[in-house]
Amino acid sequence: MLRKFLLRTFLGAVKTVAAVLCVFAAMFCLYLGWSWWELRHLKQFCAEIPPGTPVSALPTIADKYSFSRRYVEKGIRDGDGWVTFVPAASTFGEIACEIRFNGKQVTSAKMDP
Repeated sequence: MLRKFLLRTFLGAVKTVAAVLCVFAAMFCLYLGWSWWELRHLKQFCAEIPPGTPVSALPTIADKYSFSRRYVEKGIRDGDGWVTFVPAASTFGEIACEIRFNGKQVTSAKMDP
């Protein structure tokens, strides 16, 4: 009787651990998929901003690729021009599209790992 109880308890614990591991594996796979999708969109977003693009067009392009407008509506003063970064949230900001502009037009846009 005790043996059956211990066996049932042990098997129950094994099933619980297996279920938890499956949940973590599924979450990790979802994170990888989201990261891949977001980085692909960020590369496409960055490629769609050639030099000469008006700064006023950046919010529309950001909306098209589902990035927040707040990243492109303002910039940081950098020497003679301005710079702003549009980060990939899935990489915790480690990978971003660096956009340099002179106040009216984009001078460069590149991926910044």
